[in-house]
Amino acid sequence: MTLFHLVAKLDAAPEFVSKNDVSMVLFDGVPVKKFNFAPVFLLAGEYFTHLGLTCMLIHFTVEAY
Repeated sequence: MTLFHLVAKLDAAPEFVSKNDVSMVLFDGVPVKKFNFAPVFLLAGEYFTHLGLTCMLIHFTVEAY
């Protein structure tokens, strides 16, 4: 199963899933050890760093006026 199949599975399952069960539902039947999530976590870290810097810049720019 590829990452594309996981996304398709999420798209095809519109029923509500609690936040405690979402990983269990997402990875049901998927050998999790076969996926390398390091690039995803690296990208998320970079994204939140840039988002934080942008918010700080906006905050200090608005404060200056």
